[in-house]
Amino acid sequence: MHTTLRAREGLRQTIAVELDGEEVTSYLHNFYLVKAQEAGLKPEAGMTARQLIERDLDADEVGRAASETVVMRAAPLVLDQAGVDAVGIPDFGCHGYAVEGMPFAFDVMVVLKPEIELNSYGPVELPSSHEEVTEGDVDAFVARVAQYHPDSVEDETQTEVAVNSLVRLGMETEREGERFEPLCFDEREYQLGNHDMPDGFDESIVGMKVGETRVVKFKAEGVVRDENGVLPVNSFKATVTVNAILKQVEPVINDAWVARNITGCSTLRHFRDKAREELQQQASSRSRDYLKFVAADELSKRLASPVPDEVFAACYTELLQDFRRSLALEDLDEQSYLEQRQMTADELRRELMGQARGQLRQGLALDAMARHMQVEISKAEIKAYLEQVSQGQGNELLDNLKANGGLRRAREAALRAKVNEMLVEG
Repeated sequence: MHTTLRAREGLRQTIAVELDGEEVTSYLHNFYLVKAQEAGLKPEAGMTARQLIERDLDADEVGRAASETVVMRAAPLVLDQAGVDAVGIPDFGCHGYAVEGMPFAFDVMVVLKPEIELNSYGPVELPSSHEEVTEGDVDAFVARVAQYHPDSVEDETQTEVAVNSLVRLGMETEREGERFEPLCFDEREYQLGNHDMPDGFDESIVGMKVGETRVVKFKAEGVVRDENGVLPVNSFKATVTVNAILKQVEPVINDAWVARNITGCSTLRHFRDKAREELQQQASSRSRDYLKFVAADELSKRLASPVPDEVFAACYTELLQDFRRSLALEDLDEQSYLEQRQMTADELRRELMGQARGQLRQGLALDAMARHMQVEISKAEIKAYLEQVSQGQGNELLDNLKANGGLRRAREAALRAKVNEMLVEG
């Protein structure tokens, strides 16, 4: 990849980009297959997805889609290599269409992130945000956990096993004529309908009465492959006894219940102490997040000049695209979302514009404070930040950003987070 910065026009920057054939092929990896699937083209013997597309779809449509794919995938790395900090989604202009194995030239046009100074660089005043964990909070926590660990007691109103019964079984099982230890036990709870046993087992015990014993036969794939790499289907014969039909009731929270259900705790007091500690950690985390928001928001009020309209527009467009992408992941369209929230399209637009404006102003204010304080961010700090936001996948994310672009944005986010922490620390 070769990039060249063209003359800057205000806050707009154009970057000329040249890719070689191998890079184009890499960026178009899977493009033709996905495009063929989207168009509903069926595979044909001896033809690649690209050949099907070139035969059946409009060449200009495919060329535009391929070019957009290459540009949008390459854009983060273009910005990193060109050393450009931008806001919003890049626009582009192409010189011809992107084709596998062929060089491709295009221009990336972005809105540059402005540098706006602050009227004051003094400390920010923060409210007290200490949250006290009460005994009532602990009671509620224990009650929530108890919902997932009900007690099972005999249901004397039920006389025979139904399709959704909870039962206590005894089983003695053979596999291919030999005792099968994992399914041999005197007593074990079993919920019909959960598909924890192979097909046919539940149907075989429906209708059994308490105390009844029945021989049940069923088949299931083995866990060890044979010499041909195939999972053999094994035959099982189980002698099943229904010891009781059960029902679930609200548990009695005592030492015995804790010992049965709560890992690492043997007494109710120990469980309540751990619950109180966890709740306090959650409260402290909420308080710190709130203080960081307040600090950044207060700092944003010190911006010495307005945010340029074109910068805000670029930020809003990106936020709107992210919002629509999140709806798609939840299989929601915008109209359904509005109906769920009982709001109008104009109300949603104002809400998103407010979010965009707030996020943009806070970020620019933190940038200004970082410049003023000459705060630096190390590679280790960037990695630690990525670990935090990716739930322990920091190394993988860092490698991906280095290879595909986005490292400058990650550095920006890590630097802002560091300055925000410094503001809270005072």
